[in-house]
Amino acid sequence: MTPPPVSHHEVLPFAACTADDWLPAVKTLPASAFRNFSQLLQGMKLIHTDSGNALSLSPPHERVLARALGLPQGDGLIPWAALQQLQAGGQTGGQAWAYLTPCHWAMGREHATLSD
Repeated sequence: MTPPPVSHHEVLPFAACTADDWLPAVKTLPASAFRNFSQLLQGMKLIHTDSGNALSLSPPHERVLARALGLPQGDGLIPWAALQQLQAGGQTGGQAWAYLTPCHWAMGREHATLSD
């Protein structure tokens, strides 16, 4: 696996959501709040809209970035750690790579509880 080429895109994470209260809340904002944003959008062209589930294990902005970088996009399976290893000049060697977040494991005989 070789690192993907670098490309330049603008990604607006969580620019919209599926919550019922989102659109009414946005409509209460003054028009001046969007002036610069509107000017920015005039010079841009829509290439793709991510319509995946906003509650998936891979947030919308991660799915968009993975697609732009040519990475696999399986839910919760985007290989960010392997990509970082490659970009640092290392090899993945067919091994699994992952980021670990410190957390507390409470292990029982028949179950495990994970908390932060």
